Amino acid sequence: MSKERNVMVCVTNQKTCSRLIYKGDEVRNKTSGKLYIVHIINKKDMVLYGDNDGDALEYLFDLAKKLDAELIVQRSSNTEKSIIKVAKEIKATHIILGKSNNGNNQSFHKKISRKLKDINIVVE
Repeated sequence: MSKERNVMVCVTNQKTCSRLIYKGDEVRNKTSGKLYIVHIINKKDMVLYGDNDGDALEYLFDLAKKLDAELIVQRSSNTEKSIIKVAKEIKATHIILGKSNNGNNQSFHKKISRKLKDINIVVE
């Protein structure tokens, strides 16, 4: 039996985040690990742009249910710190993050990697 993988997928407030969730499911497949869909929302932002929070949460919940994943949604003023805390709590072995056209986001990925050295960070 292969090693257990707890895969954490960090989603943003865009519906295109489903591709990241499916990538996380692919990484988790064929193991006895768990898939966690994690959405850290800035305290003043909506859950998903263009949807009300109820519809957005239902969309994420339905996708999590379909893939037998656990959905974690938190409001925070420090996304980086919250992601690191959740990753440690769930004993993540892999974190799937979205690629950004924003150059500052690369430093975000690097900061996460430095704080979570034992976790495989996949930028998709």
